[in-house]
Amino acid sequence: MIRRYMWLRLYTAILDSHKIQALPDDLFRFLIGTWCLARENNGVLPSQEAICFRLRMARTAVEKSLEALRGRALLDVNEEGCYRPHDWNDHQYESDSSAERTARWRQAHQLPSETPPRIKPGTELPPKCDQCTEECLVFVEKHGISTAQRCKCARGQYFAAKDRERKAAEALNQ
Repeated sequence: MIRRYMWLRLYTAILDSHKIQALPDDLFRFLIGTWCLARENNGVLPSQEAICFRLRMARTAVEKSLEALRGRALLDVNEEGCYRPHDWNDHQYESDSSAERTARWRQAHQLPSETPPRIKPGTELPPKCDQCTEECLVFVEKHGISTAQRCKCARGQYFAAKDRERKAAEALNQ
C-alpha cells in the first residue's frame, strides 16, 4: 500500500538548472510526478501502467516522456531495467529525526531526557522547592500565585501558558 503525505526534497537550485529550465511545461510536470512516484517506491519508478494511472496519462505519452527525460539525463535505468531519477540518493537521502537530534543535544548539555509536561493554569502545583530563587518568588507574588504552591521548576511552564492565553485573547479582540 502506498503511504500518503510523504515528502521529498526539492532544491531551489532547479531554478538555475539548464536541464530542468529547458523542459517544456508538460515534461516539467511529468518530471515532478516521477519524483513523487519515485519517493513512494524507494527511488525507482513503478510500472508504466502504474505511472499512466497515477499521472493520468496515456501509455504512449508516458513512454515518450520517460525517454525524453532519459535523453536529457534526468532519468536513469538501473540493472533491473527500472527507471530511476538521476542522482536520486544524493538528493533524497534519509535524514535523522528531530527526536534523535533533541536526545543527542540534551545528553550533550546534561538535560533531562524528556520535555516536562505542561501545567495548565489553576492546576494544583507542587510545593516550593530548594531551587527557588528571588526571581521565582517575585514572579509568583506578581501573578498572585501562592509561593507555597509554586517553584522554579514549573514557573516557566505557567508563564508560557499565561502568555499563550493573553496572545489568544488579543488575537480575538483584533
